[in-house]
This record gives sequence, structure tokens and C-alpha cells, in this order.
Amino acid sequence: MYFPLHWMNLFESSQALRGRDRNKRVLTLQDDQASIESSQEVATDYRFKQDNTWENGYLVRVEELINQKLPMSGIRADPHIDSRWKTLKAKYNAIAEMLNKSGFGWDDMSKMIQCERSVYDEWCKNHKEARSLWKIIFLFFMKLES
Repeated sequence: MYFPLHWMNLFESSQALRGRDRNKRVLTLQDDQASIESSQEVATDYRFKQDNTWENGYLVRVEELINQKLPMSGIRADPHIDSRWKTLKAKYNAIAEMLNKSGFGWDDMSKMIQCERSVYDEWCKNHKEARSLWKIIFLFFMKLES
């Protein structure tokens, strides 16, 4: 089959832009900080959080606040903020659950869980969500706890 030369560039460029993880945005520490601060700000607004439940439109408001703090960031409510919050929430919940059990502690200097490797490995056998947390720094644990 024959394709004109200018079509080849179109095929090559569309393949380079598509596919799993090719257009993924990696949030910086500054992006995370602005996201958490903005979310905490929105959480205190009765229009967006009532009875410990988020109301419709809260992510859009978080996006607006982030874009005020970081004007050129281009962070969007969906997928950036929503996806990042799911990740942070999963990490936070896994760490909080570990800290409620004996054998685990929190090192506030290094911002990571502290325990024996054997205790951690045993925990991960029944708690798959904790697998990626060994010796991983989680700067926002205390900030998310409040």
C-alpha cells in the first residue's frame, strides 16, 4: 500500500503521542504543595464540604486556586488533581493503617515509616496497597492528617 510522504509524518507523530503513559504529567513537589493547600482551603468552605462529604464542583474550585498560585502550571481538575488525590489518599490510608499496629512508627525527620524489614514484608502479604512504601519519603503525611 502506498502512502504519500506527508502521511508518514502524520502516522509517526500520532503513534508517538498515543499509548499508555506517553502523555502522563508528573506533578512536581510545588504542584503537590499547591494542590494540598488548595484542597484544604476548599475543605473549609461550607459550599464544597458538608458533613464530611465533598459537594459537586469542589475539584473545579481546587483547580482555580492552584492556577492562582501557579499561573502557568496547566494543572486540570480532571485528570491531574483527581488522579493525584487518589494516589495520595491511598498512600495516606496505607500508612495510617500501619501506624495503628504495633511494630510500625513514623520518623518525622525523614518523613517515612520506620519498622523492621521483616515486619513490613509480613504486613505486605495481606496489605497489597502498602507494597510500595518501604523507605519511601511521604512529605505530606502530617499535612493530610490535619
